[in-house]
Amino acid sequence: MQPTTTSLLPALLALLTLASALPSPSSLAPRAPYCANAPKTLAGTKLPRTPGLTFSTDQGDHTMTWCAPRSATYIIVTFAYALPGAGLPQLLEQVSHAVMGHIQTAPDGPIPTGEFSYLIPQWGGATVAMHVWNVNNHQITWGVLSSAVEALAEYFGSTEWAAATFAIWDGVNKVGLGVVGLQPNS
Repeated sequence: MQPTTTSLLPALLALLTLASALPSPSSLAPRAPYCANAPKTLAGTKLPRTPGLTFSTDQGDHTMTWCAPRSATYIIVTFAYALPGAGLPQLLEQVSHAVMGHIQTAPDGPIPTGEFSYLIPQWGGATVAMHVWNVNNHQITWGVLSSAVEALAEYFGSTEWAAATFAIWDGVNKVGLGVVGLQPNS
């Protein structure tokens, strides 16, 4: 028996050395962001109410995670440039009404074609626009879009109205990307 134990020991030590060099599952897990509008709330967990206006910018000055109230939906917004005037609030209000109108007349479900665009001609040579599309082989639903628009409006109302890009997350799934801002008229 002694020779067998001795011959297995080097093999087990080699295996142990190899296994200790591999990353642990916890080191491979993505670090979940926290909601800037509710800093103690993990993004993707249901935010039960509209939190106060205290927020943190721990992701840098131009990117912020913002959670939608009463939802597991959140957005990660990247600021592009300030957009003064009434165009963007009007756009988000109209988008919200259009999406809620659809939900009230048809069942909630995936957005057809995987894309949603809404435009308001504004400021002579430009149009205020919002474009959203599916990503990662996931589909944005009307309900998730509604929550994302609500989060976007709260974000801009608490910071400043601006052109921006944003990612839409539904719980742990990144389901869409979007852009809001000025679009030149052709």
